[in-house]
Amino acid sequence: MRADLRPAATSDPLLGRDLELDALVELLDGARRGEGRHLVLEGAAGIGKTRLLREIDAVARRSGLRVLSARADPLATEVAFGIALELVEPLADVTGAERAELFAGAARLIEPLLSPGRPLAHADAAQQFAHGAYRLLANAAARQPLLVVVDDLQWVDAGSLRVLAHLAARLEGQPIAVAAALRAGEPPADPAGLERFRFEPAATVVRPRPLPLRDIARLAAAAGLAAAPDTFLTACVEVTSGNPLLLKALLSDVATRGELGEAAVELAAGGAAGGGPAGAAGVGGAADLGGVLAIARYVQAQLGRLPPLAGELALAAAVLGDGASLRQAARLCGADLDRAAAAADRLLEAGVLAQVEPLAFAHPVVRASLHDHLEPASRGRLHAAAARQLAADRADSERIAAHLMRALPARDPQAVELLHAAARQARARAVPESAIAYLRRALEEPPPDWQLAETLLELGRAEAAAGLPDAAETLTRALDLLDTPRERAEALLWIGRTRFAGGALLEAAKAFDRGLDVLDAAGVIGTAASAGARPAAADAILAELQTELRAGYISAARFETSLRPEAQRRLAPLLETMADGTTRGERALLAEVALEQGIRCAPPQQAIALALRAWAHGRVLDELDAQGIVLSQIAATLTWSDALDESEQVLDAAVAHAERNGAAHQLATAAYLRAWPHYYCGRLAAADADARVALATPGWKMYEPSARAVIALVAIERGDVVEADTALDVPDAAEKWAGSIPYAMLLEAQGRLALIRGDGRAAAQAFEACGALISAMDTGHPFCPWRSQAALAHLQEGDRERAVELAQEEVALARAIGLARPLGASLRAAGVVAGGEAGLALLRESAAALADSPARLERARALVELGAALRRASAVDDARATNGADAAPATGAVDGARATSRADDARASLREGLALATEIGATLLAERAAAELRATGARTRRVATAGVAALTPSERRIARLAALGLTNREIAREAVIVPKTVQFHLANAYRKLGISGRDELADALAADPAG
Repeated sequence: MRADLRPAATSDPLLGRDLELDALVELLDGARRGEGRHLVLEGAAGIGKTRLLREIDAVARRSGLRVLSARADPLATEVAFGIALELVEPLADVTGAERAELFAGAARLIEPLLSPGRPLAHADAAQQFAHGAYRLLANAAARQPLLVVVDDLQWVDAGSLRVLAHLAARLEGQPIAVAAALRAGEPPADPAGLERFRFEPAATVVRPRPLPLRDIARLAAAAGLAAAPDTFLTACVEVTSGNPLLLKALLSDVATRGELGEAAVELAAGGAAGGGPAGAAGVGGAADLGGVLAIARYVQAQLGRLPPLAGELALAAAVLGDGASLRQAARLCGADLDRAAAAADRLLEAGVLAQVEPLAFAHPVVRASLHDHLEPASRGRLHAAAARQLAADRADSERIAAHLMRALPARDPQAVELLHAAARQARARAVPESAIAYLRRALEEPPPDWQLAETLLELGRAEAAAGLPDAAETLTRALDLLDTPRERAEALLWIGRTRFAGGALLEAAKAFDRGLDVLDAAGVIGTAASAGARPAAADAILAELQTELRAGYISAARFETSLRPEAQRRLAPLLETMADGTTRGERALLAEVALEQGIRCAPPQQAIALALRAWAHGRVLDELDAQGIVLSQIAATLTWSDALDESEQVLDAAVAHAERNGAAHQLATAAYLRAWPHYYCGRLAAADADARVALATPGWKMYEPSARAVIALVAIERGDVVEADTALDVPDAAEKWAGSIPYAMLLEAQGRLALIRGDGRAAAQAFEACGALISAMDTGHPFCPWRSQAALAHLQEGDRERAVELAQEEVALARAIGLARPLGASLRAAGVVAGGEAGLALLRESAAALADSPARLERARALVELGAALRRASAVDDARATNGADAAPATGAVDGARATSRADDARASLREGLALATEIGATLLAERAAAELRATGARTRRVATAGVAALTPSERRIARLAALGLTNREIAREAVIVPKTVQFHLANAYRKLGISGRDELADALAADPAG
């Protein structure tokens, strides 16, 4: 039986809000049932959102829910995680066993946010805090159902919006309700973050309606205007659009003046034109922020009836913001505490304040009307004074900075230092956007000459952490002002990594090289002078910095064709004597050496062993740069060496580590890298999902072209040429990525797409362009099989001679390195090009080479191609047997027997290839295998593209778990995958089943004959 959750009767009843209350009550009822959701009240200022939140807060407390609430402040939009902290701090105050229970598991990830002085393992921890806050709230809700209330969502800071969005996406199955209010028409502090929260698929948006005439009459009676005529009430509706706050201000003003008759005439005459008495002038409608003007006039009228000190105190409180103490406001306006207390009581009586200690206005619009009424210069001076006062009180750094952001620049060194302190705190809280805002404001002050370089350097680092393209330029400006070798080299290391993350490999290499030049000029001797030796310099920090710069240069230059020879030259001594791998820099160099060994076709096991030494049993995860450059080299070595299982294990650990610690760019890089072994192993949906995770990460550009290539290659296997086209369609791609190896991978995907479209000429051009880039690496490693693909393109165009040349060249390279996947791929292409008996022999060898390989996609291709060739050979034998039966019966019998044998072999190979292609979701290949099977005379079901039969095994398993009621996160734990992959599988299942969501899954899956 549903509990009675309706609001209790009060002396100030809530009018005209039955539908809105029903929605909020259902939200609470859902939390009590463990069916968490979130609801956003959206409407104009004064429409009643705050009042609805207060009502539901009271209802929740009476019905046994725990309530955590916060109200955003327009002066604190940059305060990192300000609202999130306000929400969770009550939970942090508990002690003993309850605290241990609340902070169990991943909830501990938020503890650094609650202790700003605590050092962080990395700079990009916003998602870590978001997940920690979610787990803390979930742990609290496990003890007692929870209501989270957030008012004035438009002013919530970026970090807190991340927390709210992270929570909203995980409410399913949790006894947590989230109710938030959003003022329409107000520019949000973080538009993107607000959109993520507001448009989460499970969100409910409720827009409170204007009050009807009958409720306006009740308000008028409550204000002492029971005798108000209908003409007056109708005019009130027209002037205020039924906005409760504006109505109350208007009615109060009319009642105070005691001129109902005159007001009725004025309203009736001027309402339609937006006129009216002092209490309502300038209001064109509830959705129009011009309504603030009506409140401003009303407030000014109220203050005009009070002593001057009341107005001064109200202005001081408006500058300080809700939550300030009366003592602080009194100091700001220069009044003693007793006189300020008396003035505050008068403001409370007048309805300007809702409470005195701490100070809180009756409504944000009241405060805004006072704050914005100030002249800009006066407002700026008051904010500067407020900042100085808070600094003297040792207030939170970001609370101080919130005032400095609104003060006028004054060449004040103390202001610069305070803004720096706020920026450091924001960085520690992993909200680089706030740090950026504080430091840019510090530059406007401006800082003294001696502090300018430090300000630029900190700003550049914050911009880099946020993935902004401005970071490298800001760091370069700082570089020109730095003096010591260490400072300059560190700045250049940051510049190089920032350029690398943006995909600008040439510029990255130049920055790393300049850093090395700085240290060389300073006489630093490290591994650059003696490969593998311990640093001989007295300053071990500089020597380690030199090692990291060296590794950075090699990582960028190796994949930039113009610098590849120089990268090889610098690597040469390391190939003979390698570093021990005892420091972070040495492990970075080991990763570079491992990849070089692989590229130079050293024995694969040697390259794999070096990569695993650099991996150091996962120790490298705790010392990764924000971009994950070292991880890239380790994973590439393992993947290109066909150690696909090891590569996936490393990358699974890297993804889990990044998710645990909220390192967004590391997660993007690890997910992208994992997409390749997923693709090769035939986990197409997982490959696609991982590549999309990377591309969806703001600011991640490291391997954009090759991430797009993965998505296109998966789409090609599925026969979705439109999706492949979309992934590969990048304006000015050649200009953006010319000379880079990631672009070569995109060219390969373009070639494959052209090939299946029958455009052999375009395919050959794309493959040859890809080959030109890879050949510049001076490698014989066929990690990218451009030659065999180009051979098929030339064959399609009729250039058999070039096709044979390329196919044979790749087979020779693949045989030399002896890896199953590239060998199988090259033999398959060579078999197709050769044709006849020679081609059959090559195709048999291809299938045999891949028999035990984890590269299931390539194995499926080899089996289907072999089956198709056997089917064609059988048809030729059969024709010979038929034609030669009369002339040479013995020969005809031999041909007939061979035809039968080959037909049997063809069917066996095609059936195996079809089963494997269907299992991995390679639709195009499965359709070809089925067609070839039918051509042998075998009966086979057509490949399903819709319905239950079209689901891949992974999609079917995920769909069944979802139909049982498991949440995406629970499914992810069950299937040992990331939630994004669950979401991707479900989206595919919905499309194939023709349904819109998980509520329809059970019925749709009931049509599965397999049960």
